[in-house]
Amino acid sequence: MKDKLYETKAMIALKKKQEIESQILEVNKQIESYEVEQKKFVEQKETLKTQYTNLQQKLDEIEKKIAQAWKEILELEKVGVNENFFDLGGTSMDIIRLNAKFTEIFHEEETIVQMFRYPTIRTFAEYLTRERGAIAAESKVISPDQVNRIKQSRQTQKNKRRSLK
Repeated sequence: MKDKLYETKAMIALKKKQEIESQILEVNKQIESYEVEQKKFVEQKETLKTQYTNLQQKLDEIEKKIAQAWKEILELEKVGVNENFFDLGGTSMDIIRLNAKFTEIFHEEETIVQMFRYPTIRTFAEYLTRERGAIAAESKVISPDQVNRIKQSRQTQKNKRRSLK
């Protein structure tokens, strides 16, 4: 009888040991899965940081070009990216001159209406990057097909405006 009791206790202990080992294996799998996911997350985070840095650099470049044009047109030494063009003394005639300057700088004609709609350097730079898709295409935020559709749409709008003149 002692042998049977001992065998039963041994079987129970063996079963418990197997259950614990199975749980340990499951936990180890979860930890490995977590580590893989964590590594992917860190890689994605780094990619996003790089893309953001690239976007910010491009936006800064565009803001600098716009600021330089403003300084020339308004004959000012300094302009802030959040200052309103008209609060700095800009007039409707200055907008027309600025439009010609932007066409020269960006090699693409902008509508004067957009210049009224986005009266600060920052908002106009954001508009340009959004509308042109230049920054988005470089950062692969949107597909090249989407960039082409945006460009085609802008060209269609320009053609419509020209036909109305």
